Amino acid sequence: MLISIHNYRGWVGVGGFIPLHLLSPTFVASLKGEGVNMTFGSKGFFGYSLSTPFSSSTSDTDLDQHTLGWWSIYESPALPEPSERTSSHVRTFLLSQHKSWKSPYDTPSLGVYEEIINLGCPLDIELPAETNGKENVRELM
Repeated sequence: MLISIHNYRGWVGVGGFIPLHLLSPTFVASLKGEGVNMTFGSKGFFGYSLSTPFSSSTSDTDLDQHTLGWWSIYESPALPEPSERTSSHVRTFLLSQHKSWKSPYDTPSLGVYEEIINLGCPLDIELPAETNGKENVRELM
């Protein structure tokens, strides 16, 4: 995700891809009949979808060939500082915003949003600070 420093308008976007074989079976089963899922809140939104659709012949053994794409846009009055651009920081923030959100595909032990955030934001990974040699653009994720 690129952020233009000169045109920053108070919103940050993050996202990524998660191999389906890492997700809970209940959640993966729900994806077979669902397209794009976007949930809106007062301070941002969270979305996810299959990166490549299942075919009628997709089996559980084919899950390593598919990924879940996820993204979140959230309000941030100031451009995040480099220390706030770690996977751990993003994970903590996203969990504070979305962990309590409910999905019909939650299991008793784990919610869908929590599962996506925990897998999508592994702990202790530094995210790139500069990109493409452009002075006015920083890569957040």
